[in-house]
Amino acid sequence: MMFTLLLLLPLVSSAAATAFQIPLVKIESPMVKMIRQGTWAAHVRKMEFRRLEMIRQLAGGKKYTQEINDYYDLEYLGNVTIGTPDQTFQMVLDTGSSNFWIPDYTCSADKPAVCEEPICDYGKVCIVFCPERSCCGKQRSLRKKNPCRGKHYFLSNSSSTYVRMSGKWSIKYGTGSAEGFYGNDTVRFGDAGTNQLIVSGCQIGQADQIADFFAGHPMDGVLGMSFSALSTTGAVPVFERAYKLGLVDPVFTVYMKSAGHHAENVFGGVFTYGGLDTENCDEKVVYENLTVATYWQFRVK
Repeated sequence: MMFTLLLLLPLVSSAAATAFQIPLVKIESPMVKMIRQGTWAAHVRKMEFRRLEMIRQLAGGKKYTQEINDYYDLEYLGNVTIGTPDQTFQMVLDTGSSNFWIPDYTCSADKPAVCEEPICDYGKVCIVFCPERSCCGKQRSLRKKNPCRGKHYFLSNSSSTYVRMSGKWSIKYGTGSAEGFYGNDTVRFGDAGTNQLIVSGCQIGQADQIADFFAGHPMDGVLGMSFSALSTTGAVPVFERAYKLGLVDPVFTVYMKSAGHHAENVFGGVFTYGGLDTENCDEKVVYENLTVATYWQFRVK
C-alpha cells in the first residue's frame, strides 16, 4: 500500500501544476473613441446638462429645512418633536448610527437630588435610611449622579398618538451606552410651528438608563441618519421611513458652520431633507460610491 501511494503522489502533483492561458484583447476606451470621432465635446455638454437637470429636480422638489445649533464646534444639535402635542428634544442627528432614542420619564429625571446620595442607593440601605422612598424603586450605580438629570424626557402618557411596543433594547457607542424599551409615535424634524417634516408611525427607543458620558453634554438623545442595515434593533430609521412613505426624495444635505470653540447654542448650520441646499452649498455635485451601505463613508482619492 505504501508503494502504491508513492506512485500516485507524482501524478496528483503533476495534474495540479497544469496552467491555462487566455489572450487579452485591448479595447479602446469610450473617451478616446469619442475624441477620435470628434464627439467628445458634445458628450461632455450632454452630461453637464443632465447634471444640471438633476440639480434642478432635486432643488425643486418638496424640501424641509432645519437649523442646527453649534456647541463649541464639537456638537451640532437639532430640535425634534415627538408625540401629540409636540414634546421637544435636542438631538444629535447622527450619520454614524441608525437607532433613535430619547430619555423616558422613567429614567428618573424627576427624582429629587437626594437620590444621588449613597444612603439612597438601591437596596435595604435605601429603604431604611433614605428620606425619599421614591429613590429606592430602581437599581442605580453606587454614588453616581443620575445622567438623566437636566435633560428633556418623554412623557408617553401625554401623547394621544403614542403606542407602547414590546421588547427591550440596548446600544453601545464608543463613548457610552443606553438601554430601555420601545414605543411608537409621530416624529417631526424641526421646531414646533415651523415647516416640519412629519413622519408618523416611527419606532422610538425610550431610554430608562443612559451612560454617565451623556450627563456632560447638552444633547437629549440620538437620532440616527444612517442606513437600516446598521440598526441594532431592526427598526427603520426615521428619515428612511419618511422616504418610504413618499414624503421626501431619498437625499438630505448637511451644512455645518464653524462658530468657534467658544460658541454655545448658536446657529451652526442647516439640515435639508429631500433635496439640495442651494443657498449654502455649491451647485456642483460630485458623486462617490459608498464603501458599504451602512455608514456614509467613501474612499478619499
